[in-house]
Amino acid sequence: MAIRRIARAKWRDEAAALPGARRRAFPAGFAPELCIQRKVPPSGDDWLHETKWDGYRMLADLDRGRAKLRSRKNLDWTTKLPEIAAAIEALPVASARLDGELNAFDRRGHSDFSGLQQALKAGTTAKLRYVVFDLPGIEDIDLSQTPLIERKALLERLLAASKQKALVFSTHVIGHGSGLFEAAKRQGLEGIVSKRANSAYVQARSSDWIKIKGANTDEFAVVGYSAPKGSREGFGALLLARPEHGSLRYVGRVGTGFDDATLRTLKRKLTALRRRESVVELPKHVPFRAASVQWVEPVLVAEIEFRGWAKEGLLRQASFMRLRDDKSVDDLDTVQPRAKK
Repeated sequence: MAIRRIARAKWRDEAAALPGARRRAFPAGFAPELCIQRKVPPSGDDWLHETKWDGYRMLADLDRGRAKLRSRKNLDWTTKLPEIAAAIEALPVASARLDGELNAFDRRGHSDFSGLQQALKAGTTAKLRYVVFDLPGIEDIDLSQTPLIERKALLERLLAASKQKALVFSTHVIGHGSGLFEAAKRQGLEGIVSKRANSAYVQARSSDWIKIKGANTDEFAVVGYSAPKGSREGFGALLLARPEHGSLRYVGRVGTGFDDATLRTLKRKLTALRRRESVVELPKHVPFRAASVQWVEPVLVAEIEFRGWAKEGLLRQASFMRLRDDKSVDDLDTVQPRAKK
């Protein structure tokens, strides 16, 4: 016990010596810092760049040696991920705040979102990994105002000392954002996240964290659906919207990318969310009648691949990729792309 107290004191003293550190606990239940989206990475050596992991955002509170894992929606996932919780509890500290992403990896070492979903559904979570990229607090020291590069250096040492395979440090590159982004695309990765190296940790969306995706994808609120035609089951197309000026703006439909199982599963979810009142105002030029739309409560988030924006501000050649059960409409980026003239 004395040895453990000495070890914890070492980490506390090391954290307290960092610039911006404050001798108080960073709060349990903290909200995550969120990214804005851009098409190209920022330049300069005041930015660091990480792989954009294709998994579920996961926050961890370690208090008195007991770990609690929380989803982006602040749901308790501790019992779902016993191996991850045990690895965090094996850290050489009694308290910490961790931010990262839950991942499954394929044989190439790439994030495998489908594999992650399958593992969670089957309860086979032993091979999942918690990729940790931030440490806003440790041993009752608040590091939220400490420069990110310093927080990450301490985090890397902490994870190296624990030697837990379930915990993976998210490495980064200083500067060279464009080159790293091009390399990520060549390797078939989703993209990169660029972060201002000297930034604080804020519990909000911040321009200090920027995501740059290799494919033209984004996430939208599902606000309605149309009836299926011909032999198709479930529904015809999903109506999509995104936040703008405090409300939702219609951005188009998606009717491709669904297999039969997805059509059936999504239809059940949509049926439970049906409502009579319209959710968004439809533009006058839409090629369908408003009366043909079945509106739904805007709680589902869909990730869509598309080929840019038409001059009316609608998606071009949209294709459904997946539902993001880990995200809510409040998580959507409100920054609007500029429509073509």
